Amino acid sequence: MLTLSRQGENKRLKSKHMDLHSHRLGTPYIKNSSEKDLKTELGSVALFALAIFALCSLVTFSPQDPGFFSSSQGEIHNACGRVGAYLASLFIQCFGLGSFLLPAAIGFASASVYKREGSVRVIGMLGGMSVAVVALTVFLSLQWKYWPISGSLLLTGGLFGAWLSELLI
Repeated sequence: MLTLSRQGENKRLKSKHMDLHSHRLGTPYIKNSSEKDLKTELGSVALFALAIFALCSLVTFSPQDPGFFSSSQGEIHNACGRVGAYLASLFIQCFGLGSFLLPAAIGFASASVYKREGSVRVIGMLGGMSVAVVALTVFLSLQWKYWPISGSLLLTGGLFGAWLSELLI
């Protein structure tokens, strides 16, 4: 009986020590640092890398690069190579300058996955960013029709923004 009470007291003191330790650091006590799921961390890092790749491909977009909407077969000027040129061509031609919000949406999704905020939050955030992209493409198409870049004119809101703005007018 005496040993059971000592064991109970040891557990209570150990628990109190963990609470004090976690209070000092300002973070909750984690029994094992490997509790975070490795797949979740790798997924969030992959999404973050995709966001950086998409941003770099959009920033280094060149109308002379080969893409889905061009028949150019010349030298690729995009910093992300052929894949980046095709990705940037697809995003810029479809969404115009609003395509620069897409890497931000992927980056926010990466942070949400890393923080394990749940699928409802990630889907809600992506839905909100989709509405922002649509609104920006329509606004840009209504304000400025074309955007000059490297000697050619691109639709500021892309094909999607031009189509929606024509429906509104």
